[in-house]
Amino acid sequence: MSIQNLNKYFFQKRHRDAANFWIELEGKNRTLQALDDELFRELQEYVIPTIEITLSEDDPSSLNEIIDLFVDINSYGEKVKRFDIVKAMSKDALLGDVFDILAVRQTRRKDVLYKPKNSDFTKVLKKLQVVENLVDSNSKVDRMWESLVEIVLFLRSKAHRNPIEILKSFIRAKDQSEGRLTSQEIKQLRSIFGFLVRAYHNKELSETRLATNQIHFYTMITSIIAEDLLATIPEEDLIAKLAAFGQILDKKVVVPKALTKTLVSYRELSEKQTTHVARRVERQHKFADAINAL
Repeated sequence: MSIQNLNKYFFQKRHRDAANFWIELEGKNRTLQALDDELFRELQEYVIPTIEITLSEDDPSSLNEIIDLFVDINSYGEKVKRFDIVKAMSKDALLGDVFDILAVRQTRRKDVLYKPKNSDFTKVLKKLQVVENLVDSNSKVDRMWESLVEIVLFLRSKAHRNPIEILKSFIRAKDQSEGRLTSQEIKQLRSIFGFLVRAYHNKELSETRLATNQIHFYTMITSIIAEDLLATIPEEDLIAKLAAFGQILDKKVVVPKALTKTLVSYRELSEKQTTHVARRVERQHKFADAINAL
């Protein structure tokens, strides 16, 4: 059962090491060759359940039903991330444009590797725990890619969207695509992320959940966009306000009495149903109220 000419198929060492694998059985490490005939036959005859689905182009509701079905099935076993589905099924040019901002794609034999660029975008997004905790470079880029796509869609519409709805929007007919990034959008994104890089020089901000937690970061950056905070508040003042809010959020300083009610509401909105559109909107309003009051 060994794989011949392994290097033709697996480039990365971790894949080569895993190919001729062993399993722990009855307290011993065994290879496939060492399994007895009966056990090996059970392995060969193991039934993998499949569901065959036909997507009807004449029935718009069928797409929603299929996506909902997939989400239900995907809640068990080895989960496939939503963004993996988008990458596999969507040809929307926006996805490629956002990827090009973050990384370069390298092909080595049969492997496709992502190399993050050294840019303001990656400097900011790498601080998120959901990115930092990943080991594999491709996984890190995927997570940053997914986050930036969501931010781009908010920049365009100034409207929050549920991640499931974002998924559906990418698995549509070509004439309903999101459309390529414009030069103006790229300019706006560079301005926002450039500001955040400068703001993160302040450790009282960069080490708080505003910079490291996905939920609070999303609220911060969408509030900066929606409330046009870069234009309405001088940069140094805005950095100080964000740092102060981050310190309050992390309970490192006492909540000012005037902000107590706002902070209670904000924290509650950040603890459950965090991707619900109405709660995202309300959380953004509470965030803006706190920043303006500090």
